[in-house]
Amino acid sequence: MKKLTITLLSITLFFMVFVPVIQANNTSSAPVIESMYDNATIYDGTYTFSEGLAWVVLDYKAGVINTSGDWVVEPQYNFDIYRHGSYRFSEGLSRVYDQKWKFIDKNGKVVIDTNYQSVKDFSEGLAAVKKNNLWGFIDRKGKEVIKPQYKLLAEL
Repeated sequence: MKKLTITLLSITLFFMVFVPVIQANNTSSAPVIESMYDNATIYDGTYTFSEGLAWVVLDYKAGVINTSGDWVVEPQYNFDIYRHGSYRFSEGLSRVYDQKWKFIDKNGKVVIDTNYQSVKDFSEGLAAVKKNNLWGFIDRKGKEVIKPQYKLLAEL
């Protein structure tokens, strides 16, 4: 029993002392993607990738990069985070404002062209949409599933 206790204590001590030191020595302080953009998508208060993609701004135009930093969608969209909020990919689509709200796929192809005042990200196959100051939902094909008819409590 004494041998087993000593062995377990030795293993525990190894993992508590040496593994963190080994990991600390293996980390690199170099950034994964060199900073060359004017801005990156701010979503929920942090700079993030969603579904392996991130919106970034270069020379006042927004585009999408992958985790290697390669362009997936060349910078072509005006990006006004204060007016339109930030963009991210959700369920393979991202909303973007280009004179009106649209949804693009991961290749940058417009898959839903809308006439709504506002749109939100997709969740569980639906996206909230605003028309005439009322909210409803569309599906991934752009079809109204719930006609805009509801007001938000904050808007009452």
